[in-house]
Amino acid sequence: MKISRYFPPKEIYSIDDWHQHCPPKEKDIQWKDYRSAKEMAKYWTSKEHQKEFLAFIQNVLPGISFEYAIPEYQTAFDNYRNPRQNDLVIFALYQDKKVLVSIEGKADEPYGSNLVKEELEKARKTFETKPSSNKLERVKELVERFDHLPELLNCCYQLLTWLSGSIEEAKRTKIDTIVLISQEFHSNKTTAVNIERNTKDLNRFVNLISNGSISEVRKNEICAPFLIDGVNCYFGKHVTNLK
Repeated sequence: MKISRYFPPKEIYSIDDWHQHCPPKEKDIQWKDYRSAKEMAKYWTSKEHQKEFLAFIQNVLPGISFEYAIPEYQTAFDNYRNPRQNDLVIFALYQDKKVLVSIEGKADEPYGSNLVKEELEKARKTFETKPSSNKLERVKELVERFDHLPELLNCCYQLLTWLSGSIEEAKRTKIDTIVLISQEFHSNKTTAVNIERNTKDLNRFVNLISNGSISEVRKNEICAPFLIDGVNCYFGKHVTNLK
């Protein structure tokens, strides 16, 4: 599978290429062994790992094939600036139809620093001192589009933008199926407490957004799809145990 930078186009062949051309937001701070940014680069620049992950997806979408992948791919979920940045997006083909696979890499880092309600309150305070800011409208629109108040306020904001950006990208590119995978890298540098926190956060969000049809996202499994805005949504979790 070809991996490349989005713009200007630049093919990625190695971990160093990834770091140079598609670095995470905090390039040097986040680029460490056993942390998700660098471990994602190690994993996806390996052809064997690509085949392993493809087989994982094929458990629910038999015959799917990966066409190309873009690290740090931006997906706009509204008309404001600063779109959502995905760790990796794969464009795939299943039964002659396009599929979007969005991967969120984790060691034991949290799903962002704020819950939706905290992001909403932060936006309100910003609006008081800077009325020209669109942040408040952005958060309110995100919450209202799913009509799950007040439960959605207690979910992680990062999970909400992940799903929203993926859905909007699918609609823009005429894709009717998205697969969102939390790719976790466990090691002696990760803690059980943090991993359990992430598990609970992901389960809470998926249970709510699926209207209770999905109770949990199990390790190395992909859940049955549910429909949002005409898009078939899959959630899954892929775990690699590092030595």
